[in-house]
Amino acid sequence: MQKCLKIKTGRSFAKKIGITHANYQSYLDGSQPSLNKLVDILTNVEDLNPNWLICGKGEVFISGKDEEDISADTSSLDESPVPVSKTEYFEMKKQISDLIVTNKNLSSTNKNLSEMISKKSTAGSA
Repeated sequence: MQKCLKIKTGRSFAKKIGITHANYQSYLDGSQPSLNKLVDILTNVEDLNPNWLICGKGEVFISGKDEEDISADTSSLDESPVPVSKTEYFEMKKQISDLIVTNKNLSSTNKNLSEMISKKSTAGSA
């Protein structure tokens, strides 16, 4: 992807895709990015093919007109590709981002509730 974007340095590339240089280096060393980092990359790199980013399949970038069909490689799921328009792709990308935010909020709420229950249990047994 760095070559496709014609960015020469790793530091500039990391900045362009929305990650730290340290994360970039760790990915080069074989570390796997978190879901949040994948969403950051997809958000920062226009027309990046999520199927390529996650599975290494297909073209690096989605090209074509706004409503052109883009076939996602779903060979690991079934035998037929699923056509996705560029508009649908961006809607799904936004929904993923929204779900991550919701998940973070729910995790925080769950942690707070667990702490409250723990404090009440401790206070009740004392």
